[in-house]
Amino acid sequence: TPALRCCVSALNRRRFVMPLVAAAVLPHGDFAFDPSLLSNPTSRAAADGLHRGSLLAGRLLADAAPDAIVLTTPHGLQTSWDVGIYQNAALQGVATVGRDLQESFGPASPRKLYPVSLDGQTDAGLAQQIMDVLSARHNVTLQRGWNGVLPMPLH
Repeated sequence: TPALRCCVSALNRRRFVMPLVAAAVLPHGDFAFDPSLLSNPTSRAAADGLHRGSLLAGRLLADAAPDAIVLTTPHGLQTSWDVGIYQNAALQGVATVGRDLQESFGPASPRKLYPVSLDGQTDAGLAQQIMDVLSARHNVTLQRGWNGVLPMPLH
């Protein structure tokens, strides 16, 4: 695999090269996580396809056994101008599956809501290195909550 020139540490000017071993773009929507939320047969069939594709992407990433996963999302904490990079060592969040459908189609859809939790870890050093590289051309902010002592909430 070709190496992705990733990070130059501002502290010691050493160049870090990290191979890009896999990449995936996952769909947005509760129905991609749980197709059973949809009752319309045509919509359900499309959601089943998205769900299967998401599972395949997950297997691709797991099989690649990466040292780090860089996740980008328009959700979570937002800044008014900068790109935000989480730097807390621990991350924690709960997604309410079914809520996206309620926001799109009203409170009657879907009939069930349930939580799915996630506990994750951040490589704080890698977050700093990514910030160092991106800040040469972009507005970038490291985001830490509670001085890194408590898990940063993910939403």
